[in-house]
Amino acid sequence: METHNVYLVFLMLGMLITGSINTLSKKAQNDCIAPGVANHSANGTTTEHPFNHPWFQTVIMFTGEMTCLFGLCFIRRRERERWRKERLVTLTEATAAENLLASQPRIFQLILSAPTICDLFGTSLGGIGLVYVNASVWQMLRGSIIIFTGILSKLFLKRQLRFAHWAGMILTMVGLILVGISSIFNDQNKSDVYKTVLGILLILVGQIVGASQMIIEEVFLKKQGFHPLHVVGMEGSFGFFIMCLVVLPAMYFIPGADINGSYENSIDALYQIFNDSNLLIFSLLYLISIAFYNFFGLAVTKSLTGESALLYHKLIRAPDIDRRMQDCDGLGSRSVHLLRF
Repeated sequence: METHNVYLVFLMLGMLITGSINTLSKKAQNDCIAPGVANHSANGTTTEHPFNHPWFQTVIMFTGEMTCLFGLCFIRRRERERWRKERLVTLTEATAAENLLASQPRIFQLILSAPTICDLFGTSLGGIGLVYVNASVWQMLRGSIIIFTGILSKLFLKRQLRFAHWAGMILTMVGLILVGISSIFNDQNKSDVYKTVLGILLILVGQIVGASQMIIEEVFLKKQGFHPLHVVGMEGSFGFFIMCLVVLPAMYFIPGADINGSYENSIDALYQIFNDSNLLIFSLLYLISIAFYNFFGLAVTKSLTGESALLYHKLIRAPDIDRRMQDCDGLGSRSVHLLRF
């Protein structure tokens, strides 16, 4: 029992560190200004412009998750080596082989595409919303995923929520409403108000999708017995190919306000990353932190319930990104602490 508690503390510390790096590096990417592809509206010259590519950031996220498959292969190799040493002592070769295959399901699992779709849209909608609101508001509104996860766990997992749970969810909702209203009234320009409202709505919808992902992942981890690295790695693989083969090409050809008339020009994103060393560093930090953060998060989910993991997830992933975050930190933290799943 004591060893298990130490392991949980290690996982939570890992979430704390990688979650903070995750949020800060993603916002830092959006703050970078770098030259990209030749701008047709500027006579084919290369111009510096902000890195505004939320859908490409989703590709970076999936790439980080996909690297978890290397860790899975390493763990399975160690299990096979241990099996070879133990089979001569405890089991016959045939029985040991059957047990090993049962504990190591095939890597390709089409069923894991379901949480991948949720991850894709939830992260992308949240990333687009981050473009229109401050990082502090974005971080606080992401706490709404606790409310949505609690409701979905009640509906689909038939989990009993006590009075304290509902009270915590209501207080959390009140705090989030105050944060949203405050961010809207802080915008003096009417057009900025519309953008802020749009950003808030996108973030909330993204959290609903993210809550659905957490419920699905809890079912897979606890009932199907998949290793956390397996779930994260396959989500990353499915997401990477969906983004590269479908989503990014569609965003490139859909008319929009991005450079050269695209809704989002991913080629421009690549040029910007390799033309600016700071942007490259932030992108690599985001990729690496995503890989470890998702592993730590799913490992905690496997040990606890999805809501408990989410509560810790929201508590630790709230770094003080800018001064305005200090104004809403106290309210949000007190509300979230009341939700004890």
